[in-house]
Amino acid sequence: MEHANNTLYTQLFLRLALALLFFLLLLIVLDYGLQQILSGEIWMPL
Repeated sequence: MEHANNTLYTQLFLRLALALLFFLLLLIVLDYGLQQILSGEIWMPL
C-alpha cells in the first residue's frame, strides 16, 4: 500500500513541476513579447 501511495505522490509532483515549468515559460515569453511591443519593434494597431 505504501508503494502505491508513493507512486501517486510522484505522479502528482511531476505534474505540478511540469505545470510550474510551463507557467514560467509562459511568463518569460509574455514578458519578452511585452518588451518588444513597448520598445516599438513590433507594430500593433490599437
